Amino acid sequence: MVSVEYSPLAHLVGNVKLRWSELSPGRLRRRASDLARYTTSKSARPPALAAFANPEIFDVRVLHGLLSAREAIRAARLSSLERAFFLLGLAAVVEDLSGAMKDGRALRILRGRARRRTSLARLDHAGRGGEAVRRALEQQWAEMISDLEALAVHRAGPRVATSHIRGDARELAALQLPGGSDAFPPGGVGLFAYSPPYLNCIDYSEIYKLELWLLELVRDQTEFRDLRLGTLRSHPRSTPRAGGIWRRSPRRRSPRTSSASASFIERHHVRAGIGRIVRDYFDDMFRALSEQCAALEPGGFAVCVVGNSTFSRRETTRAGA
Repeated sequence: MVSVEYSPLAHLVGNVKLRWSELSPGRLRRRASDLARYTTSKSARPPALAAFANPEIFDVRVLHGLLSAREAIRAARLSSLERAFFLLGLAAVVEDLSGAMKDGRALRILRGRARRRTSLARLDHAGRGGEAVRRALEQQWAEMISDLEALAVHRAGPRVATSHIRGDARELAALQLPGGSDAFPPGGVGLFAYSPPYLNCIDYSEIYKLELWLLELVRDQTEFRDLRLGTLRSHPRSTPRAGGIWRRSPRRRSPRTSSASASFIERHHVRAGIGRIVRDYFDDMFRALSEQCAALEPGGFAVCVVGNSTFSRRETTRAGA
């Protein structure tokens, strides 16, 4: 089985989950116990993102705890997969330990808003400040390891060789496996199954920026901008200016019907620019589907999950209201 993911955060998550059978729960419990005894330090440099310097989002003691835990994970004697496992646990508690929340298309400061818990940690019993980070990580890692133990019954079954590639579904033909062979050879794939970003104007690089920056999957604004501009064009920030990062071959273009639909939506939607997003989105999806068609064997299948969300049905009046 071969899978592909563009987001570095989603790629890390997918890699840990797909390779769960390679992890030893007993060893992870011992390593988790050691890691939870990390020393909190003020020496680690915080990410160069304004959110980490905003006291409304991060108590400085919490920030020191998160950074110290990250450095302890990096310094520990772990396999690369084990290190990814513990970093995934760290990423899972970041939002719950912050003063921000994912809210639709944005990451918003709480300021009295109610927020659902997103991690497996019970933060109401986690203490305060840096101690909250330690307790949250202990609980998160323990729950993740318990999940692995619950899956033990499946370890005896046949293992399917998997390769999880960081890449772009609009360029499947260019992707290669670690050994150098084509990941998706022409006519060599029996099934594609996936859930693409929906046409919902959500910038996932924005709402997951705390996790991306804390784990240093992006390190500066240039890397963050490049990540955003390289995503499938389903949101306003994904289309660059002329001469930007989008340099893919124009050999395949989406049908004229998408341009007609985009023009209609642009004329009637209350928000200017939506038509352009619709056109770009279907152009990208057409590219992705074209790549799949080229790779599918005769009689192969492509299964795409399609969301039932819609844009607002409000229309603009002649007065522009």
